Amino acid sequence: HTQARTYQYTGLNEIQQWVGLQGDFFDSILVFENFPKAKYDEDQEPLRIGDMELKERRNFLMNASISVRDEINIEFAYNKDLLEETYAILIKDHFRNVLDQIVVQGKTALSSIELLTAKEKEQLLNTFNDTAVAYPKDQTIVSLFEEQARKTPNAIALVYEGTELSYRELDEKSNKLAHYLRSACEINKEDLVAVMIDRSLWGIISLLGILKSGATYLPIEINYPIERKSFILEDSSAKALIIESTSILDVIDFKVKVISIDIQFEGFEEVDENYRDYEISPQDIAYVIYTSGSTGKPKGVMIAHTSNVNMSLDQIRRFGIVSEDKVLQFASMSFDASVSEIFMAFYTGACLVLISENTISDTSKFLNYIEKEKVSVVTFPPVYLATLDKQKLQFLRVIITAGEAAIVEDALFFADKLNYFNAYGPTECAVCLTTYQVSEKDTNSLKIPIGKPIANLQIYILDSDMNPNPLGVEGEIYAAGIGVSRGYLNRLDLTRSKFVSNPYGEGSLYRTGDRGRWLADGNLEFLGRDDDQVKIRGYRIELGEVESALHRQPGV
Repeated sequence: HTQARTYQYTGLNEIQQWVGLQGDFFDSILVFENFPKAKYDEDQEPLRIGDMELKERRNFLMNASISVRDEINIEFAYNKDLLEETYAILIKDHFRNVLDQIVVQGKTALSSIELLTAKEKEQLLNTFNDTAVAYPKDQTIVSLFEEQARKTPNAIALVYEGTELSYRELDEKSNKLAHYLRSACEINKEDLVAVMIDRSLWGIISLLGILKSGATYLPIEINYPIERKSFILEDSSAKALIIESTSILDVIDFKVKVISIDIQFEGFEEVDENYRDYEISPQDIAYVIYTSGSTGKPKGVMIAHTSNVNMSLDQIRRFGIVSEDKVLQFASMSFDASVSEIFMAFYTGACLVLISENTISDTSKFLNYIEKEKVSVVTFPPVYLATLDKQKLQFLRVIITAGEAAIVEDALFFADKLNYFNAYGPTECAVCLTTYQVSEKDTNSLKIPIGKPIANLQIYILDSDMNPNPLGVEGEIYAAGIGVSRGYLNRLDLTRSKFVSNPYGEGSLYRTGDRGRWLADGNLEFLGRDDDQVKIRGYRIELGEVESALHRQPGV
């Protein structure tokens, strides 16, 4: 009964109302015929497992009738209105598999009994994770951007409130900053350089300049409390902090070299485009993004160049991004979704359209702005999309929602008129782990799936003993592959607890803390968290961090 409940079925509440029943009632029944039966002596032949049939019957969710004579015969019956045939067959086969092992092994620990058949294991571990796709393993964010700048130097790379930068101009300005960081600030390979700038041309120039210097980009949200900004700078040991001059009074007490890029930039030395005399490796850490921590302290996630390259190229393929597209940079620079938006544009020669927080907060201004700029590709938290006038968004070509569960009504509305994708991924896995394109087949869905793993990543739904769960059975989502982070900056113990040995392949497994299950078609369904983490407008918030802050207040 308990196991059957964990399989996917729908319609039970409706049927309960239809027959007029109130309160709880049982949905499965097991009938054991010829009971009790004389106890067998130990030296007697063990019972054999005989026939095991599966029939349709319109009564309970599932019945099992067991008769014992010279052998055990079992008849399963299921109601096809309540339980899909795929899951009914699985329950029957799992029951048989368990009985066979008990008969052969006798006394044994429950945890050692295999629920899955060899065929199922192959499907769950390998078939659903057959994601191998060739990608340029020798390339970095820098090399792909510079290659695009050489291909389309005059194409517009950035637009922000009436100001444009071509790929050539963006390349030259970021080269100039990179040279300044190396020569004047003595920045070296994988040193952390922080940026505290809202969405702007200077923010993008800073990101690329840091990466071109061989350093690691560390974005800090400009609206964070001063204590949080200070903590991130100290915890990361950042070598420099890039700001715009309007923030100079906010950083006056920080013990770090501050660069006011909009004031100082003209004083930077001009450089030849071929000046670089150092190597940037695909395995180098490209960026560190701090995310909420359950112990009260934010933690920095380290992502390598090659992880971004693999993820971004996969998104370009799936979303069909082309050079004619205009991609909106909606996410804050301190949120990893911004990395996805920026590089799906730059790797294709598309135009990245920046937008201010003030415009985002006024939905009328927002809609006018993106229509005026002819934006074609957007990524939103579902809750923000729900605030917009649906009728005024139909000029878009692609909508991607992420950060929270997709809202079914909105997803179905847009899927009928444009390309709508639901994406999922924690910061620890280079932005995106899975994607799903919503279509008319989802019309009767209660939830929108999060899809299948992207290129060169693997997903496992495991139980508490790290064994794979069957189709339809809830477990923790684990991730492996090229997109998985190198861990948490300066947090070895936390890294070891979250990034564990992978019994199913190479590298480590990241324990997401998210709950999910495989659907029969190989897509994943998200089922919430197994801890207190919540999402607010797409941002991860650990309630432990809020609790810790409250405990520090007098009187609490």
